[in-house]
Amino acid sequence: MLRHCLAFAGTLLLGALVGRIAHPTVPPKATQDEPTASLPGQAPAPTAPVTAAAPTARPTQPALADWWDFLQSLERATLADLPSLWDALPLPERNPPASPGSSPRHRMLIERWTELDPAGALAFVKEKAPAEALLFVVLFESWAQLDPEAALTALQGESNPEIQNRGVAGFLHSFMEEPAQLIHWAKRFTWIDSSQLKEYSFARECPDDFWRRLLAADRTGLYEVADHLPPWFRQKIDRIALMEQATTDLPSVLASLKEHRLTQEEASALAGDLGSLAKSHPASALAILDSLSAASDGTPLVKGKEGMLEVARPLVKHLAASDPATAAAFINKHLESSNRFAFAETLYPELFASNPAAALIVAQLLPFVPTEFTPLATFKDRQTALDILPKAPPSWRRDQALQSTLDQWQRESPDEAQAWVNALPPGECRERASAILEGHAINNSVLSLKLQEITLRHQPDQTPFALDEVGKSATQAAQADPSGTLALLGGWPPGPARQLAMEKAASFAAGQSSAKALDWAQQIPDPTAQAEAVRAVLGIWTAHEPLAASEWLPTLTPGPVREAAMDRFSETIATLDPAASIAWAVTLTDPAARAARLETTYRKWSTRDPASATALGEIPGLSPADVQQLLTLPARK
Repeated sequence: MLRHCLAFAGTLLLGALVGRIAHPTVPPKATQDEPTASLPGQAPAPTAPVTAAAPTARPTQPALADWWDFLQSLERATLADLPSLWDALPLPERNPPASPGSSPRHRMLIERWTELDPAGALAFVKEKAPAEALLFVVLFESWAQLDPEAALTALQGESNPEIQNRGVAGFLHSFMEEPAQLIHWAKRFTWIDSSQLKEYSFARECPDDFWRRLLAADRTGLYEVADHLPPWFRQKIDRIALMEQATTDLPSVLASLKEHRLTQEEASALAGDLGSLAKSHPASALAILDSLSAASDGTPLVKGKEGMLEVARPLVKHLAASDPATAAAFINKHLESSNRFAFAETLYPELFASNPAAALIVAQLLPFVPTEFTPLATFKDRQTALDILPKAPPSWRRDQALQSTLDQWQRESPDEAQAWVNALPPGECRERASAILEGHAINNSVLSLKLQEITLRHQPDQTPFALDEVGKSATQAAQADPSGTLALLGGWPPGPARQLAMEKAASFAAGQSSAKALDWAQQIPDPTAQAEAVRAVLGIWTAHEPLAASEWLPTLTPGPVREAAMDRFSETIATLDPAASIAWAVTLTDPAARAARLETTYRKWSTRDPASATALGEIPGLSPADVQQLLTLPARK
C-alpha cells in the first residue's frame, strides 16, 4: 500500500492541505512494445525490470475476485487501452457521490499511465478530471520517481496554480524516505509562492521525528529552504534543534532559554514541541517546561488536546512512577483546564491500570468526568484497594473507588468490612467509609448527600460543577425522604452548598405538601438552616397560593425565620403586585435587607409600569424619606 499525503516539503510549498489517501499500487512495468514517454528534449525515463510472478488462482470471494479482474486488466493494458479502461471504471457508492480522486482504482490507473507515458497521463487528467486534485498528486509522485528532471520541467511550465501546487506536493512526497534528496529538490522550488502557508496545517502532517531526520540529513540545506518560507518555519527548525541539544547538553539549553527571555507565545510554541523529548528524556522536558514558566506569566503552557497528549502523557507516566506529587504539580502548573478534561478522559485510566496509587494522587488535580463518558477505574484486587485508598488524597475518583470496593465487601462479608472501617484512623476517609457501610440501610440518594456533606466539611471550596451536583443530589434525596433530607441538610455547615441544597430539597417538599414541608422545615434545630428551608418552601407556596401564605406569615414568631420568610414572600409577589411587595418589604427589621428589597422591587415596577410606580406615597408604612430615596435612585450603568 502506498501512502499519499502532503509531506514536509509538499506542505511547505503549498498553500492548501492534501489529505492522506491509501491505495493499492501496481509495480512499475515497461514492455518492449510500450516505450515510456518523456518530455521533448529529455532523456527517456528509466524502465523497471519485470519479474515474473507465480500464477495465483482467482479468488472465489466476489469482492476480491472483482479486484483481481481489475488488477489483471490493468497489468495487461496498453496505452491505447487505458482511456477505455478509465471510462469503464465504476465510482464507489457514497453519499455525497464519490469522485475519481477518491477512487483507489482511478488513482492506480493514473499511476500506471504515468509509468508508461507521464506527459500523456497529465494531458488526459487535465481533460477528463481537471478538478481532481489528488490525481495530480499521484501523477507527479509517480513521475518524480521515474524522471524528476522531466517532472520538474513540467511543473515549471504549468500555468494552472492548483495543478502546480498539487504537483509539487506529489513530487516532493516521492522523496519522503530520502530526507537529503527531499531538501535538495525543495531548494529548487523557490519560485512557488508559500506566503499563505500556515504552521498549524504543516504541523498536522509533519511530526517532529521527521524534522529530526531532515536536520540530520542536511542541516545547512534545510536552513536554505527556510530562507524562502515564512518566519515560523525557521523558528520551528530552531526549536527542534534545541530539543536535540537538550538530549546531550541540557544545562546549555536552560542557560540559553534564560538569556533569550522568550515571549509567552514563543514559550508556548516551544512547550508544544516537547512531546518527543518527553518520551525519551522526560526529566529534561520537565526542566525546560519549568524554565519557560517565567515567560508564561502563570499561564499554562501545554495548550490544545494534541499538545497535551504528546507532552503530558510521557511526562506524567514517568513522574508518577517515581514521584506522583511532582506529576500532580506538573498538571496543576502546566495544563490548561481543557487539557485536564482530556487527560481525565484518555490518560487517567491508562495510568490507573499501571500504577493505581500514583493515579489516585494525580486524580486530585483532575476535573470530574461523568461516568457515561469515561468508565470508573476499579480495583481488581480488594485488598490492594483497601491498602491504597486510605492513603490517597481526597478526590472524586478515590471516593468512587472506595464506595464500589466497600459495597462489594459488605455484600460478601459485612463483619470483615466493618472491622476494617473500625481500624481506620480518625479522619475524612473513615467518616466516608462508615457512611458507606451505614448507607446500605438508607436510600442511595440520601447516602450520596451524606457523602457530599463529608466532602464539604473537609473541602469547603466547591467548584460550580460540584455545587450543581449537590443541588441534584438534594432534589433526588428529597424525592425519597423529604423530611429526612431537610433534617440532614440542617446539620450541614453554613455556606453556598447548604443554601443551594436546602433550596432544592425544600422546593420539592413544598411541591408535594406546603403544610408538611413547613412543618419539617421548622423542626430544623439550626436557626439559619431553618430560615433557609422556610424561605425556600414559602417561595413555592406563595407562587401557588399567595393569599394563604400571607395569612400564615403573621403567625411566625419574630426572628430570623420570620424575616427570611417575609423577604421571600415580598420577592415572590413583586411581579404580581409590586405595591403589596413593597408594603411587605417595609416590615423587614434588618435595614440592609429592607433597603435591598425596596430597591429591587421598585426598579422592576418602574421599568414595567412607570406610571403606576409613581404612587409610592400611597403605600402604607413607606415614609416620605423612603419615597424620596426610591424616586431618586441613580440609573444603573
